[in-house]
Amino acid sequence: MGTKLPQYIHGLYYYDYIGNISTSAAERLEDHVYFNIEPRFPIFGQWKTDWNQGYNMPSQYHLYKDMKDSSLHTLEVDYMHAYD
Repeated sequence: MGTKLPQYIHGLYYYDYIGNISTSAAERLEDHVYFNIEPRFPIFGQWKTDWNQGYNMPSQYHLYKDMKDSSLHTLEVDYMHAYD
């Protein structure tokens, strides 16, 4: 299973409740980070697998100041990524 993450992320982490996903890789490309994980067990129609994943990113790409009131800000981030 793989997904594209924003190119500017850093500190990517991922683990399951037992320890770490069996096979995992992240590759920084010119316009994105390709993140691939292969769980210990098949997900669809077989075992259920839960994992945690996260990363750090600069707020400048997602935090916007309100044009009318500079004390207000809007945070726009994707909470889910599409996996193959």
